[in-house]
Order: sequence, then C-alpha cells, then structure tokens
Amino acid sequence: MVNNDTKLWKSLKQYQRNEKSIENTHHEFQQGVTDDFDLKSLPNQSRRKFLAALGATSAILTTACTDYYDKGEIITYNKKPESVTYGKANYYASTLNDGKGILVKTREGRPLKIDGNPEHPVYKGKIDAAAQSTIMDLYDPGRLRFPVKKSDSKLLLFQNELPRADWAKIDKEIVEKLNEAVNNGKEISLITGKVISPTQKKLFDEFASKFQTFKVYSLEQFNDSTRRKAWFDCFGTKELPSINWEKADTIVALESDFLGSEGNTAEQIRRYSLRRDINNPDKFNRLFVIEADYSLTGANADYRLKLHPSEQIRDDLSFR
Repeated sequence: MVNNDTKLWKSLKQYQRNEKSIENTHHEFQQGVTDDFDLKSLPNQSRRKFLAALGATSAILTTACTDYYDKGEIITYNKKPESVTYGKANYYASTLNDGKGILVKTREGRPLKIDGNPEHPVYKGKIDAAAQSTIMDLYDPGRLRFPVKKSDSKLLLFQNELPRADWAKIDKEIVEKLNEAVNNGKEISLITGKVISPTQKKLFDEFASKFQTFKVYSLEQFNDSTRRKAWFDCFGTKELPSINWEKADTIVALESDFLGSEGNTAEQIRRYSLRRDINNPDKFNRLFVIEADYSLTGANADYRLKLHPSEQIRDDLSFR
C-alpha cells in the first residue's frame, strides 16, 4: 500500500484508475459470495452454553501458561537513567561478527529488535533475516548465566543441574594454568571462527603480549572455500568480487542463491532491488534462474528453469 497524492492504492490497476477496480471498491463482497449464506440455516446453539465453554477454555489456557521458564518480576527504576524515557525506544549503533552495521532497538535497557543501520557505507540500512534473528540469542533459555566447571561424573543437560562455580576462583585457576604453560614453554591455543572485528583482534594481541606462547587458530566447518577455489581457477585470485547488480540488465543464476544464502546477501539484495522499482518499470532488470532445488533467488526470478544437477554438467549445454 503506497501513499500517492494522499490517496491509498492496493494494486497497479487501482493506481491506474481501472474501471473494474473502481467498481469493486463499492462492494463489500464479490457477486455470488453470499448466495449460500442463510441465517435460518445456521445451527441454533445456546448462547449460555457458548459463553460457558468460552469461559472454561480461557481458564484452562490461563492455568496452562503459569509454568514457564522465566518468572522474573518487572520492577520500575528506583533511579531512572537520564537517557531513558518510559514508552520511548532508544537505538544504539553496533555491528555483528560478520561486519553488518545494525541498529538495536531497546526499551528501558532491554533489546527488542535489530534493524540495519542506514548510515553504513555498504549495507545502507539493509540486513538479512539471519541478522535480524540474532536478537533471539539474548533470550535463549539455555544460555549460561554463571561459570561452570566440567563434571566427569555424568553428562548434565540442564542448566539447573550444572555445577556452579565462583568467578574469583575460576579466574585464579585459569591464570595459574596459563602462567604454568608459559613457564614450561607449552603452547596456549585458541580455536575460533572467522574473526574480522578489529576490537576482537586487539584483545587477542593484548593477550599474546602477556602470554608469549599464545596462538590463535581459525576454523570454520562451513565456508566458501569451494567457491573461492573455483574463482581462482577461472580468474587467478581468491578474492571474491562485489558485483554491481544494479548495473546488470539481465542476470543468469546457475545454482546460485545470491539472494538467500550465497555471499554477502544483504548487500546483494540491496543492489539487486534497486532495479526492481515498480515506479520505474521500464528500467527493470530480468532474472533467469537455473537450479535443481527451490531457492529464495528462484522464488524471485522472472524465469525459472528446474534442471537436475546431472544435466548441468553436459558439454553440449549452452546458453545464448
């Protein structure tokens, strides 16, 4: 629904003032929809029985929702911070581990929603669904709220069964083990995923300056090494390009879900959508997708061809 000259329209036909579309707005129901609707044919139910059943159902639902995980109480501020106004959200700029610029919406210090930061030079306010869902990590009921120490007696699956440890005691034991490893010349290894945060790298450097045998190993089970190898075989470099999708008139995606899961999807969606403006239909690009499975890119394609992977490697397969 778009605001155009203070008028609201729901379709292109209504926007173009199509006669049939204008006529349909004068009728609440389409012709023939209410032909079979007869009040006399409806079952004669007791109003009292209906209200009784409704009340019983409400009571059951109310009692069934009492045994939830977090039963914390909401208490107002004893001394309200100056930056907080009741009923008014605060926004904080931040970044995710993959470098996406985000704005975090909070109310009374509680994060509620993640959106893109419009001032980010690459994403310009656009993020994908995976980035928006990261807010749920803060409210995971299985998230540890205190330090724990490994138990050799049995595998403990629930947080309330985990042996609670003291922060001061744990810190003391860890520092002693680290100093012992350095004195004995043993390597202190840290296995982590891909790190692109300058702040996190700075912490690693500070840690390494204090413990000289410290080394960081980056490991990712799922990465784009196959894609980088293919790009290197074709163009002699492993650096993947940032494609100007908005400059392409015709796009052919062969088993490439660049709008869903492949590459920098947030930036690619933003660039691709610049040529899908309904107010400028003459400048639309055209998307052709050839794939075996149904992907998000295939769902947005103008023309989609379902092709088995065994057929995609045929030597006589050509596109003109």
